[in-house]
Parts: sequence; C-alpha cells; structure tokens
Amino acid sequence: GSGSKVIVVGAHRDSPGRDLSGRVCVIPAAIDNGAGTVTVMEMARVFAAKCKEFLNQNDYKVIFILFDSEELYLLGSEAYVASHSLSNVQYYLNFDCPSGYREDVAILSWVTDNKLSSATDDCSSRFALPMQKTFSNFCGYGCGDYVPFQRNGIPFAFPIDRDRFGGVCAGGLGGAGGVLHSPADNMGVVDVDKLAWGPKYGTCLLRNIIP
Repeated sequence: GSGSKVIVVGAHRDSPGRDLSGRVCVIPAAIDNGAGTVTVMEMARVFAAKCKEFLNQNDYKVIFILFDSEELYLLGSEAYVASHSLSNVQYYLNFDCPSGYREDVAILSWVTDNKLSSATDDCSSRFALPMQKTFSNFCGYGCGDYVPFQRNGIPFAFPIDRDRFGGVCAGGLGGAGGVLHSPADNMGVVDVDKLAWGPKYGTCLLRNIIP
C-alpha cells in the first residue's frame, strides 16, 4: 500500500548453531527461524496479491522485513529503528518460531493493546487456531526483534509456538530436550499443517487491525 499509516511485520532470518560437541556449525534452522521467515514471506505474498486496494482505501502501508543478526543482540532490528522514522508506525508484528514444530499444541501470543487482543480472539476463532493469549506490555522472551519497537512505544504482537511439554520455540535449546540452535532443528521436526498456523494468524491479524 501507499498510505501514511504503517504496520511493520518482521522476522529474523539468522540462526546460530552448535553441534553436540559445542562447536559452531551451520544448521538448517527450520523452526528458528525458518518458520518465521516463511510466515512473513507468505503474508507478503497474500497482501501483495489481494490487499493493495484495501490498504490504500484505509491509508495504510505494510512493510514486510527480514532482519539479520537477531541472535547477535538484535543488530538488524536495532539498525532499522535507528535509521527509519517510526512516527507513523502503528504496530509491529514479530514472527519468531511462530508455529510448525511437530510437538506444537498451541500458539502463545503476547499482545499489548485492546485492538491486537480483539483481533487475536477473532483470528483464533475464525481459523480454529489453538491460541493462548497473554495481554501484557512485558514479553516473557526478553530478546526479540520487537524490543526496539517496544522501546519506542509501538504496540506489538509476538506469536510463538508452545509444545505439549510446555516449552516454546521448538522445545528450547538443543541438548536440553529441545532442538533450538542445534542440527536437530531441521525439516524432520516440522509439521507442515502446523506451520500454516503462522501465516493464517498473521494475515488475519493484519486484516483485523486495519483500519
């Protein structure tokens, strides 16, 4: 869209990895954060194909962005916020491990204002998504690309997967029962049907908060 009001939708595309001996290595990063990356890409595809007129009619523009170096203390999102005006940004939507882990039972979503909260309720009902909503200005995961936006007073939503063991983001760090940041974070742990939860929720959320 070409409107004056802006929503930023982001995910990080980097991932650190270590093998079982602790050596740094290249990993597939299917859930963290391949899942978030493809969620943002699919949302961008849908909005580009279906929603340009809707955005323009409501004076909105959506910026879809993939950040580098989230795992290195948010360097990408910090650089974005430092070099772009946020005066017209209404919301930031952050997709980091939003869905797709084969053990997932729900999406846990932090939301920070009433409009995001109502939109989350509608989207979880509309798509029968297993949603666990937390209405709070504090996110339980303290190092994500939402932080530079939150620091500047931008309301945000942050959906993240929750598995049947109570863990988030593919069960946590590899070596402790989870697959995060390890070679085990590969397509073998991905459930494609559950992966679809992320784009469905994200696209519906966007549609609900505009205007």
